[in-house]
This record gives sequence, structure tokens and C-alpha cells, in this order.
Amino acid sequence: MMISQHERLVRETGRRLNPSLPVEYEVLPKGSTIPVKAWTDLRTAVVQMDESWKPQGDFLARKGEKTGIEAVCRDIPAHEVAGHNNSEFTQGCPGNVDFHAVMKHQVAKALKEAGKSGLDYLTNAVQDIHANTIVRGISGHSNAGLTLFYEKNLINPSRFFEAFAKLNLVAWGNAADITHLRPYFKNVAEVNAAWKNAAKELDLRLGDLGHNRKILTDKSKWENQAYIIAKHLAPLLDDHTCENTCSHGNTPGECNNPFDEELREPVVQRRVAKEFYDGKRGIPAFMKKTDALLRLYEALGEMPVSARAETQSLGVPIIPYQWKPTDDLTKASLTKFGIDASGGLVLQEPSARLDIPFHYTKQQVDHPDLVVAVLDRSPSMLEALESGNDTKYVPWGDKSKWHYMLWGWFAVTNDLVKTGKIAYVRNNALLFATQTKESGVHRGTQLDALRRWILEHPPSQTEGTSLDMAVLRNNCAGTPKVFITMSDGEVSNWKDVKAEYLLLTSPHLYAHVQIGLASEMSKDLRAAGRNVYSVQKGKDMVALMRGIVAEAYQ
Repeated sequence: MMISQHERLVRETGRRLNPSLPVEYEVLPKGSTIPVKAWTDLRTAVVQMDESWKPQGDFLARKGEKTGIEAVCRDIPAHEVAGHNNSEFTQGCPGNVDFHAVMKHQVAKALKEAGKSGLDYLTNAVQDIHANTIVRGISGHSNAGLTLFYEKNLINPSRFFEAFAKLNLVAWGNAADITHLRPYFKNVAEVNAAWKNAAKELDLRLGDLGHNRKILTDKSKWENQAYIIAKHLAPLLDDHTCENTCSHGNTPGECNNPFDEELREPVVQRRVAKEFYDGKRGIPAFMKKTDALLRLYEALGEMPVSARAETQSLGVPIIPYQWKPTDDLTKASLTKFGIDASGGLVLQEPSARLDIPFHYTKQQVDHPDLVVAVLDRSPSMLEALESGNDTKYVPWGDKSKWHYMLWGWFAVTNDLVKTGKIAYVRNNALLFATQTKESGVHRGTQLDALRRWILEHPPSQTEGTSLDMAVLRNNCAGTPKVFITMSDGEVSNWKDVKAEYLLLTSPHLYAHVQIGLASEMSKDLRAAGRNVYSVQKGKDMVALMRGIVAEAYQ
């Protein structure tokens, strides 16, 4: 079948620049307002063209171009396959979802400061400036095709689009591009100030492609550059902004950024959340607070876990959760090593162990309900267990007792997911302070909702901790459950409820974790023969919670 010149040129560009990314070509209706569109979903690139469009201009010869259509058929596909994506010749911008996330974060911050909306649109625009400059450096690409594309959007430009086009011309254009587009510019003072200030802060020089390309291809600077561009251009966004910043079809209501699709994947959000946390950037500005915290704690809880066959246990399981150096080979772990003061490896033995007499036999059809959550949410849970309590991402502090308790609970439920047991387990969370809050029973398929509920109920601002026995009676009824309580201090009504509490919890697989000094409750529980564990360090608490639940469900 005969193919048009347009299709041939488009496909040739795709094969030359990025042979691993297939290009699909489609014909737009004759007389289309926007005669060329292109986008990619990272698996393929799509280019649509109105083949009746005959772009022209005297500037083309000065740019070394034979015809306008040849320039368009080279530069527009190149913007997608080599400008935004990594290719044979380029490191695209953003190139991957991690760079996209940090750039979008900075754009969101600038938009918030300006009191404007249009996050996806402005993020695309910022990345387009980088992508266009990247493509301009590829041999045979003058970006004349982009100049012709901008011409179609500059008939009656919004303030934002004029500033955007001019900043592009500073970054990669030359005198021929500027001369061709100059008649369309309105040259409003506010618009000129915006692009000039952005160019100055970025240290761009008009007509110096080598200098500008060196600046805009420095990936380590993209995060800050995104903020600079967005800071200056965001105030110009208004209801009149409707142009395509490039060929994505990315008007404010129609954005096609493939990295946004990837960023919506939970597994990607978990990785991004952890990167933002580790980098001390704070919560991603493009995510809701609860979503960002959910993904962070999911990531923190994703520790390796060994799934083992469910066989009858004849002995009492012993789990080490604290370690110390040793020279005694009979006590040393063959898999756990430490580092001494000189940097050498040393053997380690457990300094604290879990002695958990929980037995659950053979392969199970039914599993005990997990009531891991009789969790203390009194104000003292905001206290830090270690120094360096950072609240930039974690609002209650990433060294607080509450933080480590959440981390442990997420790790426990993650382990149940990984071993497939979560499908058979019903969960209920009880949070107690001056009042007791109950999540209600959640099945394994409702884990996301339960996790969100807990994150939305941080420690109370009111001093005091008491147990609501009506709630506990209801939760202790029925078949035995895995029942874990966690607290860091005294329970005000313990003397009044002690006898009934011991009676109610006796049929269950029960453990109490005391954070810090012993309380009257923990002493009485220990005296009654219950499993009581004391922890002083945050990560010990996480290991302890995981160990208790792992043995209960072995």
C-alpha cells in the first residue's frame, strides 16, 4: 500500500532516533485547527497529521530546511521519541518517572504559591522546554517544525503561551525563528517580565545553544529548574490559557503525559514516596497527604519475608530481635554480622529474644482474626525514641513512638499479604486515649481502607489513656484472635478494669508491647503469665511486632 510523504518521514524519524519505540501514524481530518498531534505511552508513539496543511515561511531556508512539512515531520516526532524519552542519541526529559515526580513536585509548589491550578499542563510545559532544547542538539534537527507548530497557537495567544513560546526561543531558537514569530507577539509588560526573569534565573543566553543545552540537559538541576520556570510562568495561567504547549494534545483539560500514568501505579508511588522521604523533600506536593503517608508506610513495611510451609510446631518458637557482638561460635548467628570500630566484620548473637508460646497447627482453612490494634494514641506517643525526629514528611515525627508503631503494623499486614494469609484474616483496629476509636472489621480485601483509617487518626491532643471495656468485650467475643496491645505509659482506669480485662483476653493469642518503662498494666499482665515485651528502640518495636504475628500465624 502506498504511504504518504508525511507518514514516510515520520516513521523514518522514529526508526532513526528510537528504534525500540514503534511509531503509529494517523491522518487528521482536513482543515484541523491543530494540524499535528503526537504523544507516547512509553510503549509506542502516535503521530497524527492533517496532510492538507502546507506550512511555509521564508525563515525555513535560513534554518537549512527544504520544506515546512519535512521540518514538521522530523521535529514533532523527535520531541516525543527523543525529547521526553531516552533514545539512541539523548537522555530525554524527564526520561523516567523519578525525574518526572521531582519536577512535578516543584511545579506544584510554585502553583500553590501563585494560587493557580493546572498542574499537569504546567508540568508538561516545563518539560517541553527541556525536551525541545534536547532535540535541537540532535544533528539534522533545526526545530523549525516546532516554530511552525507554535505559529498555529499564536494567532491569538494567551499571556501564558506567549511567555512559554518566548522562553523556548531563548533556550533553543535563533534569529530566524524569532523573526518568523515576532508578528504574533503582543509584548505585554507582565508577559515579557515573566519569560525574561525565568531566562535570567536559569542563566540562559539568547542564541547560545551550546551554553543553554549544557544547562538544560543537566539532570541534577532539573528539579530546581522546574521550580524556577513554574514560579515565573504560573502567575500568567488563567481561563484564557487553552493552547497546546507542544503536540501532546495537552490543553489544560486534556493532558497526555505517560509518566503521569506510571505515577498513578501504587508500586511506583511507594518508591517515589520513599525517595522523597529519604531525600527530605517532604510530602510530594502532587499527592494527597493520606495517600503520601500510606505509600511511605507501605514502602517501609516492605521487608523481605520467608514464607514457610505450615507444619505442626512441637517446640516453643524463639525469635531474636536485638543483637550484640560475640566470640562464642555456639551462640553466634551464621547470617547476622556487625561492624566493629575499625570497620571489620564481627559475629553477633541475640541479646533479646521473643519467647512466644503461640501454636497454630497444620494447613488452615480458617485463620484467627487479627486484632493487632489496641494501640495507644495518647499525646505521649508523639515523643521521639531517638534523636533527629524529622517532621518534614511524617507529621508526627519519623523517630516518634507512633511512627514506629505504624511502621510495625504496616510491616505485619504486609507480611500477611506476602504469605497469602491476609485473604483469610479479618482485621480490626482499636485506638485508645481518653476515648476509644474503632475502625470496624475489615476483611483482607479492605486493607487499604483500614490503613487509611489508622493514618487519619493520629495521637490525640488530650492527655490521658483509658480502656473502653464495652468495646473490648465486643472484640473479645467469639473465636480466639491474635490480640496485641501496645502502650507507652499508664492506663488511668487499669485498676477498675484489670480483673475483667484479664478474663476477656485469656482465650486469645495475646501479647502486650510496653514502650519504655514498665507500667502497672504491663506488670500485672506479666504476673498473670501473659506475654509482655519491653522495647526501647524504634526498629526493635518493628521487629518485635513482626515476630509476634509471624509466630501466631505460622
